[in-house]
Amino acid sequence: MLFRRLSKGLLGLGLAALALASGCNADYGLFKVHSSFDNKNYDNIYQCKLTITDQQGKDVEPGIILQGHVDTDTGKLTSGCSGGNQRATNDIGSLNYSTSRTSGTLTFTVDAYDNNNNKLQSGSASQSVKVFHGDSDLQPVEISVSQL
Repeated sequence: MLFRRLSKGLLGLGLAALALASGCNADYGLFKVHSSFDNKNYDNIYQCKLTITDQQGKDVEPGIILQGHVDTDTGKLTSGCSGGNQRATNDIGSLNYSTSRTSGTLTFTVDAYDNNNNKLQSGSASQSVKVFHGDSDLQPVEISVSQL
């Protein structure tokens, strides 16, 4: 019994040491990304993709599909991209994005497509990476999506 407790204790200490050595408490950047249409011409929008690139233009995240939220009372889409004339608002929505990068600039781009995968609208915004230590370090990113 004592051996079992001692083994579990040593295992726990070993795992904690491994976690610290592998960088579990590493620095990171955190972004609050919000996007919306700057117009009411979204009837043909079928899907939106968020792409994140670094300052060299290399893909960091090559195409996150932005899902929506449907109001259960009205059945209308209150955020997200699909829905066409069932939309209740021009809001696409918000998300938090974290990165292990501690410097540089990221560009966030939202592209809106029709059901034939033709890009109809696009918007982007750039923001510097800031190491996150608390709420004041949350970097806001506001993307306004417009017609091409």
